[in-house]
Amino acid sequence: MSRVNGTTMGLIGGGVIVLIVIALVVVAVTGGSSPPATTASVTGPAPASVVQQVSTVPASVFNTVGIGATGNTAPAVLSGKPALKKGGLPEIIYVGAEYCPYCAAERWAMVVALSRFGTFANLKATESSTTDVFPGTKTFSFYGATYSSPYLVFDPTELCTNQHVANPQPACNPYGTLQAPSAQVASIDAADNPQGSIPFIDIGNRYTVISAQYTPGDLSGATLAEIAASLSHPTTTVAQDIIGSANYITAAICKITGGKPGSVCTSSGVKQATAKLP
Repeated sequence: MSRVNGTTMGLIGGGVIVLIVIALVVVAVTGGSSPPATTASVTGPAPASVVQQVSTVPASVFNTVGIGATGNTAPAVLSGKPALKKGGLPEIIYVGAEYCPYCAAERWAMVVALSRFGTFANLKATESSTTDVFPGTKTFSFYGATYSSPYLVFDPTELCTNQHVANPQPACNPYGTLQAPSAQVASIDAADNPQGSIPFIDIGNRYTVISAQYTPGDLSGATLAEIAASLSHPTTTVAQDIIGSANYITAAICKITGGKPGSVCTSSGVKQATAKLP
């Protein structure tokens, strides 16, 4: 999905992607600038039961799914880039928007993967735009959430809401504006994602994910609770999509954390994904 006046240019696949207290990193996900007057969004706290299911997927499921059987796309490699770090820890950048169905799909894999390295708090529940392709895809929003990890820093930016507003800013037209990326994020995004596609994920300047790793259509019509429940059943299409994509993201993250934690990075599902990384 491209940021072109809020219109959709869907592409699946390809390689496309804080406060530090000693070894524990807490990142406030309220992002850059304050929300302008055009802000409007259909979001609320994610149900605790859903967050619990997504953040505690059994190791056996990760290992059974591996890279998935649905053609999940691996992250693409970045060459000749300096390591991306903040406060001495590897940094992951995410740029997306609440209206975007590809972002909606990818956030599931991101939350699952990042929960293997740290802990989210105050995740929001939202959906993609009901007037775009794959309308109303149920998902999370990183806006207003926090993430804590001893291994990495997660720096997300949710650019736009999922609601049309009367006086939209050009960058989010026709949706409301949520966050402006920091100068660093904007610079990396422009250099490694010149088409301005979302979601955009940069994993330590070593790998990128652009667009979703699987089709959002596989989540069509499902509720948050139904998607979360499917993750414990490795033969379902939803689990193959989300867990397979999460294993790929995990493998890329393990490259920038030096293989830590070992219990995650040496698991058979992650090893399978690592073997497929470019």
